[in-house]
Amino acid sequence: MGSIVSRCLWRCFVRFLRRQAMQAGDKSKQDEISQFLAEEDAAERRKAEPPPEEAVRDLALWRSPRAGALNPTRQDNPLWHWMVRTRWSAYGANELLRGPSPFAQGPMWCFARYGKSETVLADGRVVHIGGEHEDSCDPDFFIYNDVIVIDANGGIAIHGYPDDAFPPHRFPQRHAGG
Repeated sequence: MGSIVSRCLWRCFVRFLRRQAMQAGDKSKQDEISQFLAEEDAAERRKAEPPPEEAVRDLALWRSPRAGALNPTRQDNPLWHWMVRTRWSAYGANELLRGPSPFAQGPMWCFARYGKSETVLADGRVVHIGGEHEDSCDPDFFIYNDVIVIDANGGIAIHGYPDDAFPPHRFPQRHAGG
């Protein structure tokens, strides 16, 4: 209940800022706030997707992040694909799915990361590399070494790598792709 109230108050405040910008005639600030609200609305719509039945059933199998066994290892599964589509945080998804405490079971895999590379290729695919979730004092903290490719139609491919072949990292360099 508290998070719903907080979200409502936040949205009211942002709308208030947009009205202030409109009254001041600040078109760039209006555009910035409108873009922010559109992104917030898109995030709410994404999170409305219920978890697949297989994700709930196989939570214990796919809950935790892992390195690939081969170079690369396909790590596609319904839970991680749902997490990519919805962008749930590890904490939020674990709560929603009634998963075990990360203090007892370790971090939960997630796609909501800081410092990941995001590269749009000429054919419309988007390649996401590495990144970290939260900071080192959080029980869901993890530095990733996977590559996630989302194609132009929304298809998802998750590739894991052995740590010695592709060390976990954050804030990788971005390269132009073709």
